[in-house]
Amino acid sequence: MFLTRWLCFTVVVLCQFIIIWCQPGISFPNLIHFPYGSPYMGLIIAVATPLDLQNIDAFVAWSFEASYNLPTNQTNFTYPPILSRAFDFISRKSLYEVVETRIAKFGYEGKQCLLRAICEATAYTFDHNGVLGDLLHLVLRPTSSENEHLPADYTEAEKIGEENANCTKYTERCPVSLLDMITKLDENSDTDTGTDIATGS
Repeated sequence: MFLTRWLCFTVVVLCQFIIIWCQPGISFPNLIHFPYGSPYMGLIIAVATPLDLQNIDAFVAWSFEASYNLPTNQTNFTYPPILSRAFDFISRKSLYEVVETRIAKFGYEGKQCLLRAICEATAYTFDHNGVLGDLLHLVLRPTSSENEHLPADYTEAEKIGEENANCTKYTERCPVSLLDMITKLDENSDTDTGTDIATGS
C-alpha cells in the first residue's frame, strides 16, 4: 500500500515537472532558483492532545498555519533579512502575556494560573518526555534563560516549587491545573530529582 502511494506521488510530481518544462520561455535552472508564477511556502504545525474518554479515541488539536511568498526575481530580496528583526520582539515576558490573556478568556485568572503552572512544573521533572518536555521546561522555568527582568512573582513561583514542591498557594485563585490537562504524574519514575511528569495520555 505504501509503495503504491509513493509511486503515485512520484508520477504526479514528474507530470508537473514535464508540464512546466514544456512551457515556452522557462528553463529548468531558473525554475529551481525562482519558481514560475506566484509561489509561496506553507508551514503547518499541529499540537494534538488526547482526551480521556473510554472506548473512544478523540483528540483536541490546535493548528497553526503560516504562508510566505517566495521571490520570483532577484530584486525581491531585502537586506537586512526581515527574520532578524522579527525575533527582537519575542521574549519570555511577551510569551507570558499571551498565555495569561488566553487563560483569562476561559474565565480564570491568567497570571495566577500561569504561576501555578510554573510552580508545578518546577516541583517535578520533564526528563523523559523528549522535545515536548524540553519545551515545557524552557517555557515554565523563568531562570532557564537570561535575566529579562521579569516581575518577582514568576521567579518566586519557581522557587516555591523547587524548594517545597507544594503549590497550594496558587490553587486558591486558580482551581485548574494547566499541566493536568496535558500531562500525568509518573509515580514509578526512577529519576533522582523526584516524580517525573509524562506528557500525553
